[in-house]
Amino acid sequence: MAKAFHLAAISFVAALSSAGLAKAACPTGLPPGVTCGAPDAKLAPAGTYKIDPKHAAVVARVSHIGYSRSVFRFGDVAGQITWDPAAPNASKLSATVSTASIETPVAGFAEELSQKYLKSPAFPQASFASASFHQSDPTHGQVSGAFTLMGVSHPQTFKVELV
Repeated sequence: MAKAFHLAAISFVAALSSAGLAKAACPTGLPPGVTCGAPDAKLAPAGTYKIDPKHAAVVARVSHIGYSRSVFRFGDVAGQITWDPAAPNASKLSATVSTASIETPVAGFAEELSQKYLKSPAFPQASFASASFHQSDPTHGQVSGAFTLMGVSHPQTFKVELV
């Protein structure tokens, strides 16, 4: 059975929410079956967790001609993680992002980025598929795998925080 989860990555930030992995101030009156999590990923039950599209985004920080960093948000995200707290290094993560879902605060700039630079009509999705996961402490790790953008795949490692 699929569950939702939250996972934040520094370069490939995808906030992916889960009752078993998320812990904030636990509100009262939650719907049946919804519980608050704890700040220890080993407490999350083994299983396949799907990205909750209403609680997920990918944020990219890109150099702006060497003077600053531009921040872009992609709102159309899908994916899943297969998690086993008894063997966290065997976990798997896959995610796809619609390249046309890019958002910026500058009027018209998202459309220009989507069409001219990301070539969204020809390459509608960017994706990541993990090859390895290394947990460094109860809430941090690194996920390595193949990142594909505009039809070209490159190895990529992302720092992740399990929340």
